[in-house]
Amino acid sequence: MNTKQLQSFVTVAKIHNIAETAKILDYSPSTIHAHLSSLEEELECKLYRRLSSGIVLTELGNQFLPYAEDILAKYNEAMQMFSSSANFLRITASETSDNVVMKYLLDMYINKFPHINIEYVKMITASSISSIASGESDVAFICEQSEPINPAIKVSHLCTVPLYLAAAPSHPAVKHGIKKSKILNTLLSTGSYKSNVALFKMCGCNFEDYFHDSRNIGEMSIIKRLAIEGKGIALLPKEIILEELNNSSLHLISDPDLLLYNNIYMVVNSYKTQKESTKDLIKMAIGLFQ
Repeated sequence: MNTKQLQSFVTVAKIHNIAETAKILDYSPSTIHAHLSSLEEELECKLYRRLSSGIVLTELGNQFLPYAEDILAKYNEAMQMFSSSANFLRITASETSDNVVMKYLLDMYINKFPHINIEYVKMITASSISSIASGESDVAFICEQSEPINPAIKVSHLCTVPLYLAAAPSHPAVKHGIKKSKILNTLLSTGSYKSNVALFKMCGCNFEDYFHDSRNIGEMSIIKRLAIEGKGIALLPKEIILEELNNSSLHLISDPDLLLYNNIYMVVNSYKTQKESTKDLIKMAIGLFQ
C-alpha cells in the first residue's frame, strides 16, 4: 500500500469515474486500475463496483475511505513538517498575472520568507491548470477561469484589473474613433478570440462592432511593439503602457461603453493539503490586492 494507490482510491471515490480520475492525477486509466487492484489484493476485499452510472464503493470500500483519507492527510502533514519540499514553492502565472500581480507579490514574499526556495514559471492558463491538477505546481495565478472547472482544482478570485485600448497616433481608430475604423481594427491581446468576445460581452458590447480580427500574443512586450508599429490596437493594463503613453508613442482609445477588465484568480489543488509556504503566499496576495 502506498500514497499513490490511496490517492487514486480517494479520487475515484469522489469522481466516480476512472477515466476522469486518470486525467486529474495525470495517470493512464490502466495505472488507476492497477492502483485499485493492488489495494484490493492487499486488503483482501472488494472496494468498488462498476455500474452504468459510474464507479461506486462497496460497503467495505466506504468503510475504508476515511482511513485512506486520514493516511493521506497524515502523510501530507509529515511532508510539510519534515521534507525539504516544505521550503520549496512552485508558482505559475499567466502573462497578465505576471505583470500585474507577481512583480509586486514575489518581491514582498522573498523579503519576508528568504528561506523559501521558489520555482516560478510563466504559463498559459491551460498549462497552469494542468500543472496544479497533477501536483507539479503549488499555486497558479490565472486570468481566464477554466471551464468546465476541473474537480481537482480550487479557484479563488483575487482581484479585478481594468484594461485599456491603446494604439499608435497614426492609427485610424485614434484619428476617427474605434467604431468608424472597425474594418481596419485588429485587437492585440494575451487572450484568445473566445475570451476577448466574452470580455466585450461582460460590458454589454459586441466584439464585432469594434474589431474585424484579433491576434492572441503571449508576450505583452510584443503587443506593445506591434501597437507602436501601427499593426493593431493593444488591450493591456494601464501600468504596462505608462511609459508609452507619456512619450506619446501610444494613445488611449476611449469609448464610454467599453469598460473592459480582467479577473485574476488563484488556483490550488483541492485534493492536497496546502503547505505553509503556499498559505503564506495566498494570504499575502489577498492582503496586497483585495
